[in-house]
Amino acid sequence: MELDAFRSHLGEGQGRVATADGEHAFVLGDATGGSRAELTEGDFAEVAQDVDVTGADVVRVWLRLRVPDDVPPDLAWVASITVDGRVVGHGTARAGSTRDLTDLIGNVSKLAGTHRIAVRLELVRV
Repeated sequence: MELDAFRSHLGEGQGRVATADGEHAFVLGDATGGSRAELTEGDFAEVAQDVDVTGADVVRVWLRLRVPDDVPPDLAWVASITVDGRVVGHGTARAGSTRDLTDLIGNVSKLAGTHRIAVRLELVRV
């Protein structure tokens, strides 16, 4: 696996990491802070899983977006939830902000069977 801005500290501040309360979180980005990388519009990190949504009404994710102060003002981070590659919910955070998205939801009530559910963090121009 190539080491890049999203995979250089796996298990420490990226990927599946232990939290202070003994739980685990999946970090798209870097929870430790202080790391620098050259990123451009369109760069992203994503975690996806095939899920049987038969009988489910929604898929839901809780996440926190923390954006460093030095992100250029014309760029922002967008966190989205996708079903089969289609964005069904998203939230945006700009430089210097922290945003809790406590109920990012995708409606799957009309679907049945296995579908690819993903959470994506992408740098976009705003």
